[in-house]
Amino acid sequence: MLFNYIGNLKFYLLLLSIFSINLNAITMVEVSKEESTSILEHSYVYLDDKKLTLKEIVQRDYFKPYHEESINIGVSKKAVWIHFQLENSSNESIEKALVLNSPSLESISLYKGLESKPLIQGISHDTMEHSSIYYSYNIKIPPHSFQNYYLRVSSKYTTFYFNLTTQDEKKFRHNDILKQAPRILMVGLLFGLMLYVLLLTFYSRDKSYFYYALYLFMILYHQVTFLGLTQIYLPHWFVVMDMKLLVVKLGLLLLSSIFFSISFLKIQSNTWLYKTYMFFMLIALVEIIIGNIPELYNLSLVLIIGVIFILFNFMAGIIAYGQGQKQARLFILGFAVVSVAYLMIISDTFAFSSFLDYFPNILMWATTIEALILTLAFADRYKILQAQKEEVDKNREEIIKNEVIEKTAQLNKVLKVKELLLKEVHHRVKNNLQIILSMVRLQSDKVIDKSSLEKFVNLENRINAISKTYNMLLPQEDFDAIDMEEYVESLVEDIHDSMCDNNCMIDIEIDVDVMLSLKKSVYVGLIINELVTNSYKYAFDKLEGFIEIELHEEMNLFTLKIKDNGVGFIYDKESTSLGLKLIHALVKEQLNGSIEMNTLNKTEYIIKFRL
Repeated sequence: MLFNYIGNLKFYLLLLSIFSINLNAITMVEVSKEESTSILEHSYVYLDDKKLTLKEIVQRDYFKPYHEESINIGVSKKAVWIHFQLENSSNESIEKALVLNSPSLESISLYKGLESKPLIQGISHDTMEHSSIYYSYNIKIPPHSFQNYYLRVSSKYTTFYFNLTTQDEKKFRHNDILKQAPRILMVGLLFGLMLYVLLLTFYSRDKSYFYYALYLFMILYHQVTFLGLTQIYLPHWFVVMDMKLLVVKLGLLLLSSIFFSISFLKIQSNTWLYKTYMFFMLIALVEIIIGNIPELYNLSLVLIIGVIFILFNFMAGIIAYGQGQKQARLFILGFAVVSVAYLMIISDTFAFSSFLDYFPNILMWATTIEALILTLAFADRYKILQAQKEEVDKNREEIIKNEVIEKTAQLNKVLKVKELLLKEVHHRVKNNLQIILSMVRLQSDKVIDKSSLEKFVNLENRINAISKTYNMLLPQEDFDAIDMEEYVESLVEDIHDSMCDNNCMIDIEIDVDVMLSLKKSVYVGLIINELVTNSYKYAFDKLEGFIEIELHEEMNLFTLKIKDNGVGFIYDKESTSLGLKLIHALVKEQLNGSIEMNTLNKTEYIIKFRL
């Protein structure tokens, strides 16, 4: 109903202009007096919605005087008939160009009198060589004569707007070339900006620039046709197809604009703005699908949807800026410029204005300005991202610092708990060893047999060698470093006390400067215990002698030497005592070391191992 109302309104306005008779306008057009003369304001017009022939229209006297300089009925399926008379009052024949200054008219038929065959031009019937933006006919009027012309204009797919003038042929061609030059320049400039935006896409990896490049391509495609360049430089079959795809092109233009707006403004998928964009996207897809179906063709509806989208898109930019999208200010500025151009074109299309008479390239200029503004957004986005990066880095450093402090505190707490637990474990092990040692001593007190008692004493010394490490470990902070010098001195002192009475004159010299772990110190302690105990028991005939103990480390190689000046012994591998078997097992299996023995006239052991 709305579109019927708009169409009828345009129709009645034109009828009103027709019936508003200006008698001064109903005159012949003198072509000899002026170089360029407006025809329509001196003509008769009829809007045909009945598909009548020229003769039927003349016989029924449907032509009415018209006094406007242009005809603008927007989108209409009616045909416009124009009757005008050209007079030559000079003494020479005059040749003129009859020019319709609209490049998008579908069908133009010129009749020279009622009986003549029409000359047909326009997008659908471009039978003549076409090299100008506007369609024109060459007319020749003899001296002192006049001629009647009838012009029929129809345009089913495109907007219905044109002027009709007579111009000097050479000057018309010259002026047309001058009009082509800036339009071609604008197309080239916009094409260069499109390529630049594509380069920004690959450089920034920002898909919004890719969508904007598609949008610029659709603007170019639409404007090349709108400005009359398609008809000049492309094949006729393409021009006809392009005319029929006008709604499809507008749908693609709307679709590319939607993708760009969503991406550039960072519209979140769960917002009402995003859902509204999706609704417009659905409409654009419908336009693309049905745009080439004649029965469903409705350019007026498409243009009204375009007006609604322009207003919504501008509002979306303002809302996005209010929500913190700083780059939206450039979107608002650029889109405001191009929106004015869109609204001017749509207003002309609906016959509400005639802006394009004065600004035919308005959309190209506006789009170029918009493209320049939005390409500046790359530098702006870089500055914004740089500031955000600095802010993130600053926050990250603070977060990392706080996390390090927190984790360090947690680790210190865990470490402290671990140390307490280890101390408790070592303390319990030490107590358990002391209990075992006490039990062994209690049992040995009841033993009378010297051989059995000796075994008990050996067992006590071995348990004591292990216990000593824990006695030294508990007061320390470092649980994995035993001072071997202190440990060996204490161990040897306990052995001396258990093996010698007051008459014993055995001296021990200790040269140790090594720190070992708990596990390794236990092995070394057991080895020293066995060898020193054997020296006390077997090396000396009298209770006097000398024992030397050395333990050093060089380049991670540990060397343990234990020797005495006793009588020595003959080593028999088959009859080796339990103590020597224990020593060999500890050296080779636990320390992965080697042992050298010298037992003639003295006893010397050299044990080497690596940690």
